[in-house]
Amino acid sequence: MTTNAKSLIPVWCLAALLMISCANIFGFEPATLAPASGGGGSSATTAPGGGGSGGNGGQSTSEPQGWFWQHPTPTGSDLKDVQFVDDTSGWALGDAGTLLHTNDAGVTWSQAALPIKPNLTSLHFVNATTAWAVGGSGVILHTENAGVSWTEDVSGTRSHLYAVYFVSAQIGWATGQDGTVLATTNGGDTWEPQNSQSSSVIRAVHFVNEDTGWLAGQAGLVAHTQDGGQTWNVQGTPANTPGLNAIYFANENVGWAAGDQGEILATIDGGKQWGQQWSGTPRWLHALHFVSQSHGWAVGDGGTLLYTNDGGKQWTKRPAPTTHTLYGLHFLDTKRGWYVGAHGTIYSTQDGGASFAILGQRMTDETLWTAAFFDTSAGCAAGAKGTFVSTKDGGTNWTAETLFPQPIYGLSFVDSKQGWSVGHNKILSTSDGGVSWSPLSSAPMETFWAVDFIDSNKGWVVGRFGQIWSTVDGGVTWNQETSGTVSDLTSVAFVDANNGWVTGSQSTLLHTANGGSTWEPQDPSTDAELRDVYFVDEMTGWAVGSAGTIIHTTDGGTNWASQPSGTVTTLNSLHFVDAERGWVVGSAGIVLRTINGGSSWSRQASGSSRPLNAVYAVDENVVWIVGEDGLVLKTITGGAP
Repeated sequence: MTTNAKSLIPVWCLAALLMISCANIFGFEPATLAPASGGGGSSATTAPGGGGSGGNGGQSTSEPQGWFWQHPTPTGSDLKDVQFVDDTSGWALGDAGTLLHTNDAGVTWSQAALPIKPNLTSLHFVNATTAWAVGGSGVILHTENAGVSWTEDVSGTRSHLYAVYFVSAQIGWATGQDGTVLATTNGGDTWEPQNSQSSSVIRAVHFVNEDTGWLAGQAGLVAHTQDGGQTWNVQGTPANTPGLNAIYFANENVGWAAGDQGEILATIDGGKQWGQQWSGTPRWLHALHFVSQSHGWAVGDGGTLLYTNDGGKQWTKRPAPTTHTLYGLHFLDTKRGWYVGAHGTIYSTQDGGASFAILGQRMTDETLWTAAFFDTSAGCAAGAKGTFVSTKDGGTNWTAETLFPQPIYGLSFVDSKQGWSVGHNKILSTSDGGVSWSPLSSAPMETFWAVDFIDSNKGWVVGRFGQIWSTVDGGVTWNQETSGTVSDLTSVAFVDANNGWVTGSQSTLLHTANGGSTWEPQDPSTDAELRDVYFVDEMTGWAVGSAGTIIHTTDGGTNWASQPSGTVTTLNSLHFVDAERGWVVGSAGIVLRTINGGSSWSRQASGSSRPLNAVYAVDENVVWIVGEDGLVLKTITGGAP
């Protein structure tokens, strides 16, 4: 069987005016809303890979277990919060159980070992050793040893928790969906619900001492307590205030809140009166941080970064080195700060945001649709905007090149040098392992989703409207075959010169026993859209698709039977190393593995919640996955943690 990379069809895919004194101090505007409004690849760049788990900072020197990020580094998951406890030691967290630690100000990061892998949204270190993190399904994680280990607190809720704040190692609060407010007075040993006087989503909480605090959330909600949360009182915000995502107080009187549509509110009387400040942007703001009553920052959608040195009388937009949404920031003083956001964005500043250092490495933001690997060291992937990425050292370093605007959807190699790729109106070939690609001038001008060659001469491409084309001379000439369908065909797999299978939309499943001279439909025993097919020999194969569908045959497709995947998530790609061991990947970061031919499938923690588009296994241990926004994941343990 050839070194073939399966591909999939892409999924197209805030009542009154404030007192004059307040306006003079904070530059408030009248209580009216500001009007609402609704990356390409690089050439010849390299990105260090690696990753790993454990440790108390820096890159792990031990062999990484399970799935780890090779691109971007240190992660491609959305990062939602960041906090530094001193000049060098800091933490960032986000989706899919991502909890990163650095001991060198962010030059290198390591993934914390966690008991579970939820989406994490907020982090608070009360001192250098003691911290809490909260997230999906009511998860609260706690460390007392500077993150060497994390344990799970019993929260008593399944509501998503969006914010956590502690005033000491014993006293803290967490807030979330459905007006949820939880409080602890014993360091998280027990958490007790408090009455927030609201059923809205509460996205932010901040206390200045153990009695005095505020929360903020949906529909302009701000509530205040002076007794540690035993009673919460809703404070009046300007009419039509949109959702608030962040709140921060410098002391018992002076504070700010920020949220949707560029909204920034401020108060100098503990929230008895809130007034608007002009942010100068309609973009959603997600986080606020002040280091004094004067100096503060806000971040939000599209890489929005705002700065004030006068308590918000004037907010200045500063250029950011990203267009990705920024979700979190933390400053140690007026100069030194860090920002985190979507797609693993991390950067730092040493001059208050006038200039930045990008932390981690990124070679491309383009979605990768397909991949092929020749051995444990060398391979390539391709995707949107004609982006090709390749490695020769097992993914430690990657080279990226964008050849043309159109996407590439499929790859197939017959050895480490010779291969073909297909996409929009293109069939290309390479004779140097994907370093360079040449279009085949005689190739049909159609959109093809997948390609499979069994040797240097014989190959097939499939695409829109039921098109199947074949070549017997390496692509010099092409012959159109009769598929008998007008469905989009998304995958093709041949095991020899005669036996091949094709899958597509509308549950299409075709088979040929004569090299494509004729194609016959097979009954897949499912109504699912089939995204990918793979055979290990002429009898044994699998296909995957929508609604968590996995089907299997042991008689060449005469009969197909469903296998339990344990998910209803769309499955995009599969790859087997033999008749027993294989992997399936799909939407929302799902990875499934079988060691018994699919009789049972176990879910593996990928460390990503992004769509995974293609999987390629070199052997039972070394496997790569590629996907959205330039994602590359790898395992050297078969995905086992």
